[in-house]
Amino acid sequence: AKPIDLQEFGIMHLRDHFFNLPFLPFMSSLNLGHNPLESISGSISKMYSLSLLNLECCDRLSYLPDELAALSDLQVLDIRGCKQLKRLPASLCQCKKLSRVPFDDDTGLQLPELSVVSRGGPAIRRLLAGLSAALASRALDIPSCGITFLPLDQLPMTLVRINVSSNYISELPDAIWDWPMLEHVDASFNRLSGLKETVGHLEQLQRLNLAGNLIPSLPTTVGYLGKLQILNVSSNRIFELPWTLSRCTSLRHLN
Repeated sequence: AKPIDLQEFGIMHLRDHFFNLPFLPFMSSLNLGHNPLESISGSISKMYSLSLLNLECCDRLSYLPDELAALSDLQVLDIRGCKQLKRLPASLCQCKKLSRVPFDDDTGLQLPELSVVSRGGPAIRRLLAGLSAALASRALDIPSCGITFLPLDQLPMTLVRINVSSNYISELPDAIWDWPMLEHVDASFNRLSGLKETVGHLEQLQRLNLAGNLIPSLPTTVGYLGKLQILNVSSNRIFELPWTLSRCTSLRHLN
């Protein structure tokens, strides 16, 4: 498989007949960067060996074809400088090998629905996190989205509230316990099977809702949560609470 370099060729449209060239299905890389490109035919799906698609600085391109879903080997999609591109097709989430989607934070790019993103490859998850970080939001509210993970690797550590209730999450990522400003965590009605001892790092935590999970016990480090006011661990598998809870002097509601 070989690359095709069409950078700065003045190309405005890639039509069906271009993708009928007999050697294209064997090409691994297509560089269309810095072209006045306005449209790409859905026939791009014929390039089934494509692993890299470079659209950098194609600033007239306003949409991507749904047929990108057929590119099962696609690993890199470079859309930096695509100023008119405001939406990614939901079908892109079917590209399971996708590992990099370079983009500009200030473009206002919209993702597919989160329930679709959660079934996508790692780049789509990182893109979601990157966009959230770009918005500098202090709250993450994604209840009832059908997600199985939390894409937190690029979210700002200044978050104050996280609500991921009523999803299918089996484990909260390590990074969440190192966010110094976090005050409210609602991970109720998921599939959590435990809580890590690093929960004690959340010195500002005031509310922790873990109701409706599969948690068998709480770590003793919950005793370090000096500002904890509300703790809900109902409908779990907990038969005994740690004695260190007595150290949580601000606790006023325990369920």
